[in-house]
Amino acid sequence: MENIKKETKIGRYKISYYQKGRGKVLLLLHSLLNTAYSFRHVYGPLSEKYKVIMPDLLGCGYSTKPDDFDFTLKSYAEHLNQLLEKLKVKKLSIGGVSGSGAIALKFVTMFPEMVEKLVLIDALGMEAGRSGSARGLPVRGNVNDKDMVLRLYLSQFSDPSVVSADEREKIAELAVSENVPGCTHKILQANGDFSVAGIENIKVPTLIIWGEKDPVLPKIMAENFANKIPNSQYVMIPEAGHLPHEESPEDFNTVLLDFLKGNLPKSG
Repeated sequence: MENIKKETKIGRYKISYYQKGRGKVLLLLHSLLNTAYSFRHVYGPLSEKYKVIMPDLLGCGYSTKPDDFDFTLKSYAEHLNQLLEKLKVKKLSIGGVSGSGAIALKFVTMFPEMVEKLVLIDALGMEAGRSGSARGLPVRGNVNDKDMVLRLYLSQFSDPSVVSADEREKIAELAVSENVPGCTHKILQANGDFSVAGIENIKVPTLIIWGEKDPVLPKIMAENFANKIPNSQYVMIPEAGHLPHEESPEDFNTVLLDFLKGNLPKSG
């Protein structure tokens, strides 16, 4: 992915992002303890049809690890809006994985006029009382330790063997670089159960993609989201865990591209 890596500045913050393709914009947001490298297996086919933008969120990857950012969902949504203004993007589809699903939900509630379609991937965003969501976050122990981070990362897969040795090394290295562990802690502290108010008012077509064998967030959450968000449906990716775009990229792309073309799949 290095040949499509770009950088820009929003105020004093450096934002690293990957961009490939032309046409309508698809913005993909990686999960906690991860980076835009998470989309390494899916951006190619997606970029044949869309302009795919994949930022490292503030506090993650190659982007700035700020001391003066509050890391709330609201602040992340506002910052993404500033990034999109810088990139001259006025309309887009947005997708978020896990905790970034909550960021995507917050963005849609704050900037509904910008969003054409929403994709939630094994996402947080429901109230804890309804889904028990935050209890599933696999962030425990010393996230400064590469071995611990790697165990946390691999624990999200149904079949960890799909991640190569080189991929494991790169992911673990990025997750403990600079002040990423400190920022990870701040993200968790700032957002409680990552719930987003007002999601029942979202009007855009919404696709909920879930790994059927997600060991982190129960698959009933996909149905809960579909019941809460109008004009939404969920799809289970067989044999995949919490990161279906990494574990089952071909199935993931098939479902996502079909949705982006205008088809809202039947739930199940």
